[in-house]
Amino acid sequence: MMEKLFTPVIIGDFTVEHRIALAPMTRCRADHKTQIPKEFVTEYYTQRASCQGLLITEATSIHEDAARNVGTPGIYSEEQVVSWSEVTKRVHQNRGKIFMQIWHTGRTAHSSLLDGKQPVSSSAVKIPGTVIGKCAGTLSRVDSEIPRVLREDEIPEIVNQYVTASENAIRAGFDGVEVHGANGYLVDQFLRDGVNQRTDSYGGSIEKRCKFALDIIAGMVEKIGSNRTAMRFSPFGTYNSMSDSEPVALYSYLFQKLNELHPDLAYIHVTDYSAIPDPEISNENRIERLLKFWQGKCILNLTDMTRQEAIEIIDKNKADLVSIGRDFVANPDLPKRLLKNLPLNKPDPTKFYTNDENGYTDYPFYKNSKDDIVEVV
Repeated sequence: MMEKLFTPVIIGDFTVEHRIALAPMTRCRADHKTQIPKEFVTEYYTQRASCQGLLITEATSIHEDAARNVGTPGIYSEEQVVSWSEVTKRVHQNRGKIFMQIWHTGRTAHSSLLDGKQPVSSSAVKIPGTVIGKCAGTLSRVDSEIPRVLREDEIPEIVNQYVTASENAIRAGFDGVEVHGANGYLVDQFLRDGVNQRTDSYGGSIEKRCKFALDIIAGMVEKIGSNRTAMRFSPFGTYNSMSDSEPVALYSYLFQKLNELHPDLAYIHVTDYSAIPDPEISNENRIERLLKFWQGKCILNLTDMTRQEAIEIIDKNKADLVSIGRDFVANPDLPKRLLKNLPLNKPDPTKFYTNDENGYTDYPFYKNSKDDIVEVV
């Protein structure tokens, strides 16, 4: 009997042929200045659509001031829309489905990559240590900066940038849009009180700290539909120096509110990335307790997830899909390899962010033959 992991599932208004999604993972293969994806980006996603599953792109900027990390793509210009259109066309020709993840990096940005503009956040809380920036015109790690606090009257415009980006993604042919609400970027900077120290309608109580995320979702649902809208969360993550005094209360409320207001979202995507282990309960079980407040589709992403763990997560109905990052980077035919329990290529972390084809489109299919792919049904 075939494991449930390898059976079809409905996401939004379409069906994918298995439950292994390509996790969003920064790859830095766009032009540094224009944030237009390079031509070989199309091949990367086309390769990983070969098993007819769900792909989620790397985080993509909603505005020129939202994220200028070197080599990350955007979806705010017409030229970017045109470039992404070729990606979605090829993915669909390969019978895959693809969501775009969109982001604003907030305080993790640096003025040297924002034409001198100060990075913004929910509060003037500096990220400890260094961030990517320019020093004497050369890319390097530079001291982080105290972000400028977004005024309350500015926030609706940022919300609108997310909504407009989602509309652009749909025009580019994407099947849906996932908001990056995890890992210490702007949405996360509003959600968690380790950063959010506001006293207005966007800060203080859990309800007010959730307002920014809920406003974004509401705007996107109105413009592109709930079945094309999704958001990613990292309830216990510490990446980018994030924390919250009551994460269980925060995400219980947020998931319950999403369930109440938008039960037909395409999915929510939950990761344990950078979570500090709890000696009394696993990250998987901590997340499972939160998910009882959400009745819709869920994608679960666990660090270093094994084949057996993925099978058990789906068999035990802990999630509808799992997402995998590094192993999918190194194995364009990963779903087939997992189905047949074949050996995996090992990813090369030194080539994750190199801005060229090396370590991007040159990982081999099993037996180095694309024709060896079989439908996973």
